[in-house]
Amino acid sequence: MLFARLTSRWALGWLAAALGVPLLLATALTTAGALTP
Repeated sequence: MLFARLTSRWALGWLAAALGVPLLLATALTTAGALTP
């Protein structure tokens, strides 16, 4: 039970990282492009 919950939390964290990192990178690139004259 505990192991299943831990695995589920780890999978959720991995999924959030996989989705969040490219989004954060795209936001940073867009901001840098907007600030660059």
